[in-house]
Amino acid sequence: MKTKNEIKVLALFSQPIGIFNLKINHKKIHNFLKNKIKYRKLINPDQLSPFASVENKLFNIHKELKELKKECENNLNIYLKEILKYDFKFKIINSWATKTPIKHYSHSHFHPHTFLSCVYYPSYSEHFKITFEKNDGIDTFFDLNPIEYNLLNTKRWTITPELGSLLIFPSTLKHKIDQNNGNEDRFSLAFCVNPIGKFAVGRDNEIEFK
Repeated sequence: MKTKNEIKVLALFSQPIGIFNLKINHKKIHNFLKNKIKYRKLINPDQLSPFASVENKLFNIHKELKELKKECENNLNIYLKEILKYDFKFKIINSWATKTPIKHYSHSHFHPHTFLSCVYYPSYSEHFKITFEKNDGIDTFFDLNPIEYNLLNTKRWTITPELGSLLIFPSTLKHKIDQNNGNEDRFSLAFCVNPIGKFAVGRDNEIEFK
């Protein structure tokens, strides 16, 4: 009989979610997103969908977000080089704010046209949650309930970000904003990242990102 110390587990093909704590003035950014940014209702039949900023390149437009952008880029470098062990240049291709009023939430979604997705939280509440879901793939019809949920057996995982958290994760990972059951609107700033360079060189789908 094998002892516990002899068992090896390989967490193959994982979906790494990096959680970083930014050192900036979160209250200042929260007030800016709340009072200076214009929002529109997302195109969705559900009346409780969140709102997104009218502009989708906030980092490029507003100098008030210059420090935040720099902090995000610094932590992106850490995620890519120290966690994933990649060494390439990258570009933030879009950046937008999200306003989730009380009782509102988003549906599960992902961003297949990008490499990484990121979301920053300038305020905290125990009700500001984000849930990640296992991507569709080969699975059995057995719907078993484990005696204890962990990262190896769960199909979904909920995170309550701390004040100033920056989450970085693969854009193909499904995620959703949980219902805001607090007593104030939830604000966040999200952005997507693509590598810079030529890809699929020599193939019919060769493409270059600058």
